[in-house]
Amino acid sequence: MAPKAKAHSAAQAASKKKSSAVEIAHHHEQRIRDALKGLDLPWQDVAALPAAGAAAAPSPAAGLAGGQGAAPPGALPSAEHLLAVYASLQQQHGFQAQQVEAALSALPLAAVGVEAALDWLLLHLEAAQLPRRYSSQARTGGGGSVDVKHKARDPTPAEAQAQAQAAAQAAAAAAAAAQAELELRRREDAQRAAELERAAAEQRAAEEQQRRSWIMQYMEDDSCSEAGSSEVAAESDASSIEDWEVWGDPREVERRRAERTRERLPRQERLALIAAEMAQTKCEAAAAKAGGNKDKQKACGQLIGQLRQEMQKLGVSDAELVAAMPPQPAAGPPPAADGGDGGSQEQAAEELEAVEAEERQAAAASADAEQPSAGGADSGGGDREGAAGGAAAPAAVSDQDDEDDGAGLGFDLFGDGSSLEVAEVVKAKKSRAELVAAATAAAAAQARGGKKKGKAGSGRPAAPQPEQQQPKALLQQHCQRCGWGAPRFERLQHGGMRLPGGGYRYSVSVDAGGSKGPKRRQQQQQQQQGPRTFSLREADDGWERIEDAQNAAATRALFELTAAEEPAPPAPPLWALLPPAFQELWLAWQEEGEDSEAAAAAAAETEEAAAAREAFVWQLLSRGEAQQAAAAAAQQQQQEEGAESSGGWREQLLRSIAAKAGSEEQQRQQSAAQRRDSERLLQEQRAWRESEEGRRWLADRAKLPVTETRAALVAALAEHDVAVVSGETGSGKTTQARRPVGYHVRLDSAATRDTRLLFCTTGILLRRLAGDPALLGVSHVLVDEVHERTLQGDFLMALLRDLAAVRRAAGRHLKVVLMSATLDSALFADYFGACPVLHAQGRTFPVEQKFLEDCYQETGYVLDADSPAALRPQYDRRAQRRVAQTAGSKNLRAVQAGWGDALADAGPLNPHFKREELAGYSPSVVRNLSVLDEDRLDFELLEQLVAHIDESQAGREGAVLVFLPGMGEIQELHSRLCASRRFAASSAWVIPLHSTVSPSEQRQAFRVPPPGVRKVVLATNIAETSLTIEDVVYVVDAGKLKERRYDASRGMSLLVEDWVSAASGKGGAKQRRGRAGRVRPGVCYGLYTRSRFEHRMRRYQAPEMVRVPLEELVLQIHLLALGKAGSFLARVLQPPPDKSVAGAIRTLQEVGALTAGEELTPLGHHLASLPVDARIGKLLLLSASLGCLAPALTIAACLSYKSPFSAGAQQDAADRARAALAAPTSGTIAAGQQSDHLLMVAAMDGWLAARRVGAHKGARDYSRRHFLSEQALDMLADMRWQYACMLADIGFVAGPGRGGGRAWMDERGAAFNRYASHPGAGWPAGLACWAAVVKAVLLAALYPNVAVMDDEAAPGKRPGWHDGAGEVAVHPSSICHMVEAQQYQRPYLVYLEKVRTTRTFIRDCTVASPAAILLFGGALAVAHDSSYVQVDGWLRIRAPAQTAVLVKRLRQALDALLERKVRQPGARLEETGGAVIQSIVDLLNHEEAAQRWDR
Repeated sequence: MAPKAKAHSAAQAASKKKSSAVEIAHHHEQRIRDALKGLDLPWQDVAALPAAGAAAAPSPAAGLAGGQGAAPPGALPSAEHLLAVYASLQQQHGFQAQQVEAALSALPLAAVGVEAALDWLLLHLEAAQLPRRYSSQARTGGGGSVDVKHKARDPTPAEAQAQAQAAAQAAAAAAAAAQAELELRRREDAQRAAELERAAAEQRAAEEQQRRSWIMQYMEDDSCSEAGSSEVAAESDASSIEDWEVWGDPREVERRRAERTRERLPRQERLALIAAEMAQTKCEAAAAKAGGNKDKQKACGQLIGQLRQEMQKLGVSDAELVAAMPPQPAAGPPPAADGGDGGSQEQAAEELEAVEAEERQAAAASADAEQPSAGGADSGGGDREGAAGGAAAPAAVSDQDDEDDGAGLGFDLFGDGSSLEVAEVVKAKKSRAELVAAATAAAAAQARGGKKKGKAGSGRPAAPQPEQQQPKALLQQHCQRCGWGAPRFERLQHGGMRLPGGGYRYSVSVDAGGSKGPKRRQQQQQQQQGPRTFSLREADDGWERIEDAQNAAATRALFELTAAEEPAPPAPPLWALLPPAFQELWLAWQEEGEDSEAAAAAAAETEEAAAAREAFVWQLLSRGEAQQAAAAAAQQQQQEEGAESSGGWREQLLRSIAAKAGSEEQQRQQSAAQRRDSERLLQEQRAWRESEEGRRWLADRAKLPVTETRAALVAALAEHDVAVVSGETGSGKTTQARRPVGYHVRLDSAATRDTRLLFCTTGILLRRLAGDPALLGVSHVLVDEVHERTLQGDFLMALLRDLAAVRRAAGRHLKVVLMSATLDSALFADYFGACPVLHAQGRTFPVEQKFLEDCYQETGYVLDADSPAALRPQYDRRAQRRVAQTAGSKNLRAVQAGWGDALADAGPLNPHFKREELAGYSPSVVRNLSVLDEDRLDFELLEQLVAHIDESQAGREGAVLVFLPGMGEIQELHSRLCASRRFAASSAWVIPLHSTVSPSEQRQAFRVPPPGVRKVVLATNIAETSLTIEDVVYVVDAGKLKERRYDASRGMSLLVEDWVSAASGKGGAKQRRGRAGRVRPGVCYGLYTRSRFEHRMRRYQAPEMVRVPLEELVLQIHLLALGKAGSFLARVLQPPPDKSVAGAIRTLQEVGALTAGEELTPLGHHLASLPVDARIGKLLLLSASLGCLAPALTIAACLSYKSPFSAGAQQDAADRARAALAAPTSGTIAAGQQSDHLLMVAAMDGWLAARRVGAHKGARDYSRRHFLSEQALDMLADMRWQYACMLADIGFVAGPGRGGGRAWMDERGAAFNRYASHPGAGWPAGLACWAAVVKAVLLAALYPNVAVMDDEAAPGKRPGWHDGAGEVAVHPSSICHMVEAQQYQRPYLVYLEKVRTTRTFIRDCTVASPAAILLFGGALAVAHDSSYVQVDGWLRIRAPAQTAVLVKRLRQALDALLERKVRQPGARLEETGGAVIQSIVDLLNHEEAAQRWDR
């Protein structure tokens, strides 16, 4: 299976798990709706951009989002498109016309489509108003087939008791009303029956008198003729048969008299009597059902059948019967608070319909049991004394053949053909009980159909049930009857939604191609067009047994193949022959089909309906055209008013300069003020230079070689706007100015209104350009160390080149001076249009260069075979292990003693070793270099070398400057030197110096130590060019540096250790050597061989722009409105590769910082203001917005630097310590969270708490117990503070007051930490944190780095994972590595990066929740009627359509709040959008709490 297909399979399987369902309480959903109502949000698609390189996932919802007639963006749709959308919503999706019109009226016409309209309807309609396919999504089905649980809050005991009391009162009131109505009807019926009885008695008396008179007359006329006698005899016989009550059963006599009296009533009175009896019988049947009286139910069913027959004779339709029925009593709960009571009538109607269905079923069964006798005489009628007040009804006494009998005792028990004809007009959908009753009756009729006509029987058994068969057998029989081939079953992928974890699935194929048979059958086969394959939809599929899965597929095939067939009467329908489980499937499909037919019938267009629909659509279009015309006019006016702001970056700058210049009078006044300030400052400077300090400074300045270029530089700038000054180290390029000078470095600033010369970093100048693109308040820009070729340096040069040209065109010249320490000045000069280049000689004293072999020779250092810097033969350990196993215990010590000899006899292990280059060196030097691992830093040599310098140069002043790759190496050597005997007493003068050291601590490196104390400075490459320590005489160069590089396979920037270059630029060996010899001749000790320096070192360092990620730079380009990133970067000094630019744009689009058109989003504006990686910036911004900043600061620092955990040789103990921090009972933020990131937070929180309580000793003890690197923790603490200050600088959080210290960023009462540690309601004891919010923000920052559990994961084993591109595994260093499949809280992981070794691993993992993926993941494609959401085309999250739409609106609301924050940086989100933020937080926390309770 292809990797992508495998990932889709895993995502689909994960979506079936219970832990992947989004669970949301109904009351919480209502709060979300209320929060969204308070925001004025435009209705638009809020899905995030899909992954670059992949098309946006098509929506699973059937719709006309595009299609024929759809409008292009911004244009009005056609009338045909709107009519098609209208018809689709009404006919296919089942919405009512007024609902559809409300949705189409509310949506912007340009956005009208089926999917958008469905979103609107599902968001604004209540569940009871939705069609069945959507309202039923919230109900739990049998067999685990529910797609999403839509959970409501369980009522409290008090609420449950109140609800029960209210329900009891409502039921009592309904029962009382029904009883009163029934008594009233009984009295009325009794009164009417008494009247009828009196009339009947009078009639009978008259008839009796007439009969007696006739008898007397007959006896008197005994001599009548034979013909007359025969005629009279015949009449007498007829009268005797008709009036056999003279000698018959008195009860039957009374019944027949009542029947004749009833038949003489007028039609309307008789209809009213039938309606009253029908209503009363239904009520009695309902009471019998409630009481469990089966006999009474059967009697009521028989009576209803007799009333139906009487209706048939009278010609009464169902509509007439319903109209004649008395009004039903209200039987429901008391009216709601809003006065609505429509639900009670609907409920009563449903109950009566169910009762009538059961009555019909019972009547059908009883009718089968009452077969007429063979002689044709009626064997008796039903007893009607218990119904209709004893009113009579006719009995069925006709002698019928089998066919008539079957018809009469089947469906015709409830009405004959005439009534069915009427029912075609007012056709109501039969309930399942009615369908089952009809099927039972048909089976009974079919059973009687095989008997011979005319046979008598004293009685019949109960109606037989249809004989059930398996669907596979029925399908096989159907194919044989049609002459088709045997059906073929094929196994599908494990899945389905009937069971929580999915189940077996099958499809079945039926081939009608090669069949033979009648012409009619061949025509059917031609219509089917060859083989057809049938399978169940996912919501209905997934079975525990293979047999059941195959039968389910066969059921679907039968349903579709026999849809147009009707069973020959009296045969039962085909579904009645299926087992109950498959009957339910069939009837559910049938109901859906009836719903669609009903919707289509309801939407059937008469001429008036079609005209009304078209009128509505044209009204929409007319309104849209008016709105579009108004918008176009407003846009044209805006364009006219802002025409001067149009154009490119150059034109905008020119207009900005012209606008700020003001009138000539204003310019003269401004120039006069500037001249006065300049004159004042000049007088102050001259006065200072006359002072003793000033004269000393001038004398020192005059000694600098660069002073000789002063006149040439002034002359060059008089004629050109740009000049390049190339000066070697010590020429004094950066030490010419003195007063008035200020500085701005990161968060440390010292400048006043009188400051005329400001030293600042490149980043500070770029941030100033964002606010002042023309730099109108600046006359000169001096850029130092341009040879370092940093990312920001090359970007700044490109900006200054364009800015200088614009300022020159505007008459406001900007002078730019580029200062370089290399001889490659021509590169910069050519870039700036052949600008002049000036060169200044260096002033340093001669520096002696020594290499690694010289260090070995001078110190006498011997590289130990067990040193980390020594190489060993690859076979050594394996061979030793084999020898040890065969030597035995007696000889083992002797064998071990001889292992060193084998190492001594081995040849050189260093691949770069050349013996001929070491002529004149001692054998120990040769041996050291032969086994040296040149890529490893030897701290023992470093310690011994520094001690050797101090000892050999005793009595001679001069500081030692040691260049090391990074802060970790500095901390290691610092610890060694401070613990050594030589430097322990003067450890205060062993000074670390790197970028995170505070300015106050940096100043210690520039002070002069007391006599007899040697200053040792341990520095990174920050001391190469940025800082100059004047008293350095000895330089120790480790030859290594750490630089940023970008690994495209991981998608993250990495800090990589590498060798320095040989040039004088940044990271160059010559540049470091020049730091010595400032005050007298110096010495440089290089820890690299002469051969490496001369042959294997790079000449120049590669520019950062071609080796680092460009996300930050692309954000800066868009923030400064410089156009497309690719176009601008093509104009830099050395353009980066096109794939790097495209990758940066893709990453920013995934993060949400750029739109598809490469425009900054609200989030992108903030990220551009933070000098950090885009993902780290997003983590910081969202955590501050959602109130969980404190833990996010720790995570951001760890992601940017490294984890604080350090195990070393005690890996097992370290793993146990980490597991203890993450244990569910630990009480930390990582307790039971299955998160490496929260584990880092727990370690940092514990260390900070220990330091607060026990100072440095407590922090040290805590680090030792938990195997933490204290140096790393110190660094992470500093980075947390820097990140917090950055957020305060851009106004995103409230910063500390004066003297606030660093505690403010962890203040729990602050708005940005509202959900950092406060416990949520109902959380288990000891878990005082909102971990769900932190994990959601983390997912938002790292997305799309999400993996889903393999669908083949088995309980008891560690699962595999898929990240959408291929299979991955959890890295062994992760806390999630040993977690088994069934132990994972969720089937999703968010991770930092991928690492490829023996296989592809994901590192730094955290379990992700489905709600977080919906809120902060990628593009959402909602399957409105299938209960799932697809994220970025492959991830699947189970959620009902209403929940998915709410999530989309929440995402749009969050974007709107961030955009408002951009316009008003000081605005507090908790004030402007507090309800939305609270809704998001509640959703995440309640999901987490529910998941924990379930476990």
